[in-house]
Amino acid sequence: QLNDTSSVVFPRSALKVTQTLQSGLIWRIDADVSTKRAHGGDSAAVLREAYLSYRDGPLDVKVGLQNILWGRADVLNPTDNLTPRRFTWLSMTDAEQRVGSPALQVGYELGFGKVNIVALPVFRPSVIPLGDTGGLSVREIRPDDTKRDFALKFERQEPELEWSVSWLHGHSLRPNITPAANITTSATLELRYPKVDVIGAD
Repeated sequence: QLNDTSSVVFPRSALKVTQTLQSGLIWRIDADVSTKRAHGGDSAAVLREAYLSYRDGPLDVKVGLQNILWGRADVLNPTDNLTPRRFTWLSMTDAEQRVGSPALQVGYELGFGKVNIVALPVFRPSVIPLGDTGGLSVREIRPDDTKRDFALKFERQEPELEWSVSWLHGHSLRPNITPAANITTSATLELRYPKVDVIGAD
């Protein structure tokens, strides 16, 4: 954790299970458990993924908590805007900061490419290293109109080129930070997650 109360070095264990239940049906769990005893902190468990997957020919369906890689680019991906991150975690790679979002994902192979549709009924934002400190307080205001958030993508893989185009109709995972209005007793920042429509290609 990037704060002044947790130790930098602490024990950590990971659980990753993928099991085929029957033909085409798979379930997966990915979780981390860490212990921060150096400063008297409590253990922390994080469920990254827990979903059920079904594949039948060109059809691929996933439901549950998913880490959705959106786009085809590696490392720096401009259209990777469906999966939240915990920027307070010290990690070797960006992938270790990812946590899943509750979603229904449907993919279909067309022969000349693949179409993906994702429904995001529950909003799960990224976590940034900003909290109450000194005379400053932070108030997070999450959107309450996320049941209709969705994303569409068409992607194609060729021997020498991979590309995709996508559209997200939803909310930003990273907040806009503004001073709170009508509060005079202390300095307060508000974290709001605006509604966005993002069209991307990579």
